[in-house]
Amino acid sequence: MKILHFTGLRLGAAYPDWPEAGERIRKLSGSLLEKAFQTAAELDVSTLLCTGDLFDSNTVSLPDAHHVVDVCKRFPKQTLVVLPGGRDPWAPYCAHRHLGGHRAANLVVLFPESACPTSFAPGLWIYALPEDASQTGPRSLKQLERRTDPGWHIAVAYGNRGRLQPGPEEGLVMAPVEVANHPFDYLALADGGAAERIGTTRRPACYAAPLVSLEPATGLQAGASWVINLSGPEPVVEPVRLESISQNSIELDVSGLPSVSAIAQAIRRQAGAGTLFDVRLVGTRPATSPILEPELAAFCADDLLGVRIADETRLTAPEDSRNSPPVLRALWQAYSEGAEAERGALKDAIKLAAAGRLNPSQWREAPWARSS
Repeated sequence: MKILHFTGLRLGAAYPDWPEAGERIRKLSGSLLEKAFQTAAELDVSTLLCTGDLFDSNTVSLPDAHHVVDVCKRFPKQTLVVLPGGRDPWAPYCAHRHLGGHRAANLVVLFPESACPTSFAPGLWIYALPEDASQTGPRSLKQLERRTDPGWHIAVAYGNRGRLQPGPEEGLVMAPVEVANHPFDYLALADGGAAERIGTTRRPACYAAPLVSLEPATGLQAGASWVINLSGPEPVVEPVRLESISQNSIELDVSGLPSVSAIAQAIRRQAGAGTLFDVRLVGTRPATSPILEPELAAFCADDLLGVRIADETRLTAPEDSRNSPPVLRALWQAYSEGAEAERGALKDAIKLAAAGRLNPSQWREAPWARSS
């Protein structure tokens, strides 16, 4: 028997910070659950365990909920076990209740009453501490008492369960006594950031990293999950990387890069599949060859899930000021001699003038004109 422990798919998210890429993100995230099932089938995993945030909130649409049921029905040999988490806690109106009327036989929701262990597979007992919207805080693991029945006993909980500390070796995390001394064969946790194993005890406890991670600090770890093999006398835990969506931030010095295409190539070299990028451009560029953010984003659109450009380069004198249009020369003079606080608006105007929009009345129409 094998279990795949993952978290954080965030189905139904609105992605207000990524309005242009939002629909692409939702489409890709909708396919990640199916890919997780495919990975489970390839690894001969019988149970997928989602430790919270399957949905992004409790107000997702019915199609998002029904999508989960449809995927389960396409993989009848695997069972999906879902824990309500911080984004999608159990409540009278919660997204998990949408699954009830259309539930597949291989879909199990660990609702708050699941504090009593559930045996939904031979020899496998599941104990659960889901997030409950009616509770003021998370319940303690001490409320879960391990039964004496034969078989594997696995506890599932959402949240950090106390402050974590770095362990004596890389990748090891020391946890509160409640976690480190848990009595179960495996403790599956979420919301710990990067996928981490906890403590050195014989009974492992692990955090899984979200499949959809929009926090740049943990973006590189998105999709880091665990396979728990219960075929031997002791559980064997191995890391596995699932397809995921992550957000990363980079700073790129564009000094000397000859074109927007060259800058786009430099960005793509640092990107991975399913990547959202916040790119901060630094360095210097001649006033006659500024960077137009929409043009640069369009160059990257086919390779990145989404990209946001923050142009913080400093403009230098036009390469050949004698052949520059008078409007551009006048703007450059105002930019080079003006106060730092005024340079943002002047920089936008220089971009437009260098792009051939010499009539100031047209500047307000440009999508990159922050000064409008």
